[in-house]
Amino acid sequence: MTIPSTFEHDLERGSGRAVLAVMAGYPVEFRDVLTAAIATNHPLDGQIDNNRSAYLHMLIGATKEPEYYVGAVCELLRTTDVNAPLYSFAPSAYAELAYRFAVDGFGECRAALRDAYVRWGKDGECVGEEEIVKLDEVEGLVFVAEHWPDHVRDKPNWAPEGSAASVFDEFRKSLGRQNARIALRTARLNPAVETLFDLAVRDARHTGKCRQRKHIAQRKKAPNYEEICAAADGLLAESDPKAISIRLMGFTHRPFPLNISKLLDWAVSDNRMIRHRARVALSLVRDDRTRELAYSLFHTDPEPGTLVHLLNEPFRDEDEVFIEKVLAREMDPWDSHGRNYHVWKFIEKRWPPRSVEYLTMIFETEYCGECRGNVYELLAAKDAVPDWMRREAAYDASDWLRELAENDR
Repeated sequence: MTIPSTFEHDLERGSGRAVLAVMAGYPVEFRDVLTAAIATNHPLDGQIDNNRSAYLHMLIGATKEPEYYVGAVCELLRTTDVNAPLYSFAPSAYAELAYRFAVDGFGECRAALRDAYVRWGKDGECVGEEEIVKLDEVEGLVFVAEHWPDHVRDKPNWAPEGSAASVFDEFRKSLGRQNARIALRTARLNPAVETLFDLAVRDARHTGKCRQRKHIAQRKKAPNYEEICAAADGLLAESDPKAISIRLMGFTHRPFPLNISKLLDWAVSDNRMIRHRARVALSLVRDDRTRELAYSLFHTDPEPGTLVHLLNEPFRDEDEVFIEKVLAREMDPWDSHGRNYHVWKFIEKRWPPRSVEYLTMIFETEYCGECRGNVYELLAAKDAVPDWMRREAAYDASDWLRELAENDR
């Protein structure tokens, strides 16, 4: 048996199809591909997508020989360069994957987690602290406290994760609130735990202040037609690019009431933000010039996904061919991610005749798990999820998409 031709592509995207392929048959050729994936299989956009530790754990579990891969996980934890940027999410993903294998009974992963925590801590970073606490509870809390990085100790952490407060949150989740409270009374007799507890209180207070400082916009009364026209006049008279971009946002959800000639010019602007927002504003306008512009730009525009916004009502047969061509264009993962997002937003708003076909094309090419989830959610709302997609979604790298599939059974 050989590896399916699309396996590495499906694996790179985080698709459940890769897991199903391993479950269907596990040739020895999979070993090198999966071992490499442990080190390199990370989400396209870590700020949106969860890390892929659960996905890789599923994949490796499906091989029925996890012991073959555990050594690679431990090696990565012990050898990943401490100067590697934490925003790559790789160290935290390795720690979470090691935690999952430690729960499965692989003691070497527990030791590797502790080694990595101490090693990264010497460079002032936290890696694996929550996993150690989840695994070893009171003993883990003491270990984490005694090796807490000085750099982190000196500065409040405003983030809800990677802070002293998050360590105690995991402690409470592992033991239960009442048991954690009892256990802490004894654990805090250790000076290091007491110090870490004080830091957790400090972090929690700063996080609360941060939330209080967030600006909450008050709802305003919807503008009348005269006010909308006045805003449109102000936009047309504007010459500053930043101000134009900001003012265009006022016509994201309401039609532009005046002559659109200037909006058509902005739709081909060199300024990317102005170009995007002008096209979104034009999507609410009924004027054949917008469609003509979309067709004329197809072969030269670097961001063809934004052109679909220019296909105004009523929808035409040739528009279907246009969208299909937009989705079929070969692009790298980042560019196709932007294109797919814009087509999805267009379909969500308009639902053209071949929407299920378009959404399927997006689902099968998209690298972002969040966007695959958006596609699945929209299809589920229309009761149009194909059975094959439901099966793949159950093993997807996206936690959210797996949850959607579970609720859609």
